[in-house]
Amino acid sequence: MSAVRKDLATLISLLKIRGFIDHSAIKHNGQEYLMSDYGPPGTLLRQNILKQWWDAVVCKQNNVYAVESPLLQPSDCTSEKQITRSSDEAVLRDQLQKDCSSKYLQVLKLSNGTLPFSIASVGSCFSWKENTQTTEPDLKNLFFGFSNYTRLIVQNYTSPAKSYSVFDYWLQLRLSWWKQFSNNPAKFSVISASNNNHKSTNGQVSTQASGATNGKEQSQNRIIVYEFPWGVEPIEEVSNLGDGPFHHVGSGEIEKYMGKTSGKLSCLPYCIECDTNIESAAAAWIIDSYVERPIISDTNTSKTKLAQVLKLHSKIAPYQVSLAVQTSPVSNELRHICTHLEKEFKKANISLFNASDHGSTIDAHFKRNDQLGIPYTVIVNERTPTDGLVVTRHRDTQIQVPSHMTEIVNDLKHNLDAQLVH
Repeated sequence: MSAVRKDLATLISLLKIRGFIDHSAIKHNGQEYLMSDYGPPGTLLRQNILKQWWDAVVCKQNNVYAVESPLLQPSDCTSEKQITRSSDEAVLRDQLQKDCSSKYLQVLKLSNGTLPFSIASVGSCFSWKENTQTTEPDLKNLFFGFSNYTRLIVQNYTSPAKSYSVFDYWLQLRLSWWKQFSNNPAKFSVISASNNNHKSTNGQVSTQASGATNGKEQSQNRIIVYEFPWGVEPIEEVSNLGDGPFHHVGSGEIEKYMGKTSGKLSCLPYCIECDTNIESAAAAWIIDSYVERPIISDTNTSKTKLAQVLKLHSKIAPYQVSLAVQTSPVSNELRHICTHLEKEFKKANISLFNASDHGSTIDAHFKRNDQLGIPYTVIVNERTPTDGLVVTRHRDTQIQVPSHMTEIVNDLKHNLDAQLVH
């Protein structure tokens, strides 16, 4: 087994043991399909990724409207690869593009018929890939071999004259977003979508993105990729669809789809679309964060064994802080201190993993927290009731610093808010 494959096998084992991601198999029409399965850390990681995406493309942008559509849709509006749930009445969707474009007229009315505006949507989709998993460890299959995934899409409707500048703005915004939470931002790059050897983020060639513009804007379509250990994979597609979303509209109805620009002129807008999914983000940032380093502790000075660490950015890590007690059993006095600290961390909107009653050694706490990607561990000891001091250990530096328990929450809040981004 090569060194790279050995490292990947080690990471696979870690992710499954710690509950980040796993697969469960289901059978449908005689075929076996892999469905993604998440424990608490994986679920929290996904929710944090969604929160950061939502904050970047909805909360911090102007005139963005969120929409939702049902998972089951009419069979005539999806691809031929869809699996029918009941006869030919409805199918499970495999993309969100039509969910957004179908709400265009509603949003146009809300915006008083004025451009530009954006439509954002999040939802589960199904590609129904057959199970191709092998007996050998395969990290790519663990992340990209599933049949269900959560798509994140934003469609930006603007005047044709401004479509180029809007496209450039969103491409730079999305690339910066990916790099912001990375330890190795250089591994994120942009390639042209005209290369048919590269797939869209759901593993299939995006015919809508490559064909909707009738060749006028096709050169603008770009794919953000990440350099995984096994090769480059697409993680987001940014496309200028032109007026493609309106090609189904009859000539007699096209007038009601036109929007007013800043010059009060009406035009049929162009659509700039950004399409990714949570699974691609989780794959890129987990693998990007994984390191193995020598174990350093008071009880173990061995240089042969390596500690596994997920150096996840604090904004997407399952927890930001872990609370541990150095002595066992835990006295009522120490338990009251931990309860008080837990309340204070929650008031400060800091996500906390309270392990004060776990009874583990400090080294065991550090090992678990490093593998979960938790940036800080706060240690309460037998001297805390007397001197009021707790010890904070940083995941990346492994440095332990004493602080007073009345200041620890504010100190960590400051550190988390001030974390450098790329």
